[in-house]
Amino acid sequence: MFSSNNPQQIMDMFRECPYFAHGFTISGRSNLCLIFASENISTLEAIVNGHIRPNRWVTAVDFNIMIGSERPFIIPTSLVLERREGSPCGNPFGCRECKSFKEKRCMGCPSTGQYQGHFFVTVDQLGSAGQKVSSKRAPPRGSLRADMSPP
Repeated sequence: MFSSNNPQQIMDMFRECPYFAHGFTISGRSNLCLIFASENISTLEAIVNGHIRPNRWVTAVDFNIMIGSERPFIIPTSLVLERREGSPCGNPFGCRECKSFKEKRCMGCPSTGQYQGHFFVTVDQLGSAGQKVSSKRAPPRGSLRADMSPP
């Protein structure tokens, strides 16, 4: 959760981000709650530290990791993306210039082809049979299910 002087600007910045699952305008000390999903925590930290904290519209940030849930939590997400020119968040430099990306602490942006992970694929990486051609693993399909309910 975090506070922003321009919450709509922040929501618009992440609207097309492949890692962005959902966003809420909330009341209280913070006025925004954004939910991101990634294959590792370091990519989430890179999003927060590289895109949210330095943003001029952000006044306070509280980064939290979900560790439990009362009910099954399903995040609908597109795992096969169209490749696009420029990053969806508007980052003019691209991932390859980012220190977190270079040090492999961030998987990069799946939409731009600057991606080091295995969670997402772009349409041009799929062969005619729908199999990923650049890897031995087939791309994941469907919704991301974060089953955090107690055993």
